Amino acid sequence: MEYLQSPSTKFPTREDAAWLVLGFVVFWGATGMFAVSMLLDGGRVASPRILPLASLVIASAVILEFGLRRLQANLTGKTLSPWPRGIVSLHTISQAFLPSTMSEAADRIGLNGKVLAAFVYVLVVADLVLLAVVTG
Repeated sequence: MEYLQSPSTKFPTREDAAWLVLGFVVFWGATGMFAVSMLLDGGRVASPRILPLASLVIASAVILEFGLRRLQANLTGKTLSPWPRGIVSLHTISQAFLPSTMSEAADRIGLNGKVLAAFVYVLVVADLVLLAVVTG
């Protein structure tokens, strides 16, 4: 448990880790909800659902972007310019998506890292399967 207390390079604070974990879970969860809604409506999104679902996906993308920006600042030591000029690098995105990074972030906030990483990957695979089913 001592490693939970020591700051890491990627996540010097628990808040940094929490933003990344929250970003991934909310983003992939919102994307899955949108895909399920489309599947239930025959490949379209019903009008009463489009605004709340689109808002949820956009809000979740903002949360994920915030977590990724913090991770990039921690990895490089430099803060990014304000969006849209400051864009998270592909290197940071690939680092964030690694199971080891997700596990480290989950461990840092007191969750089981392996379980959380598996959960996020199950969400991603389920979303991709739903995408394939919806698009035919």
